[in-house]
Amino acid sequence: MITPCSRLDRNLSAFILAACLTAAACGGSPTGPSDTGGGATGGATTGGGSTASCRTAATSSRSVQTFITGQVVTTDSTCAFNTGTNEAVCQMRFTESTGGSGTGTQTTRFASRSDVVDEIAVIPPLSRALGTTTVTSSSGLSLATTATHTYDAQRRLVATAVVTTVPVAGLLSTTTTYSAWDGSGRPTAGTTTGDGASGVSISYDNGSRTATQNRGLNTCTQTYDQNGIITREVCTGTTASTTVVTVNATQQVCR
Repeated sequence: MITPCSRLDRNLSAFILAACLTAAACGGSPTGPSDTGGGATGGATTGGGSTASCRTAATSSRSVQTFITGQVVTTDSTCAFNTGTNEAVCQMRFTESTGGSGTGTQTTRFASRSDVVDEIAVIPPLSRALGTTTVTSSSGLSLATTATHTYDAQRRLVATAVVTTVPVAGLLSTTTTYSAWDGSGRPTAGTTTGDGASGVSISYDNGSRTATQNRGLNTCTQTYDQNGIITREVCTGTTASTTVVTVNATQQVCR
């Protein structure tokens, strides 16, 4: 699933945007099973459940995000899945081409290890996480964002509520409610409310392993590798940028 980033504080937006993508590449929804050996057992199905016993998640990665303005944000991440707490935690360090820097921690919570593996029943993946909390700091400012997911009886994602604590401004809250899904149970349409209503549409191409999300003025396409890990994101609109992710190390997460 595409990580639900909220509206952002302008001073930290570049770092948060990088955190959303990088943390997704190292332990949230966009990770999948190895179909080339890699330690995974079993394969993926196109239904709501997975026949895989394990999945492969990135534990060390670097992303380079280049904005249309020429700004470049490089993010190095170290991640791990804790089998005791069923949490994927990423520690991130950002550097910006003009000399800025920042750090971040993103924690994605699951009810069970089976839910982690079931996300890769199809690639691009499903969403099975309970929620994600991202805390990012730069130049003495700190931004905390928590996304909470709600599912229906068919295990389809029906809503994501995002609350961001912004310095001086206080709390920003948005909720995306989904109203349509594809045959695999991935959301394809919805509406975001909280700072004005806007439509959301998402399309998936299993053959090219891409997911494209449109939110009004912004459209982003994420590309996944054979393990379901994000390798590239291209965004157009007000946050136009291209991000390339390089995975350096991985971890197997099993039921």
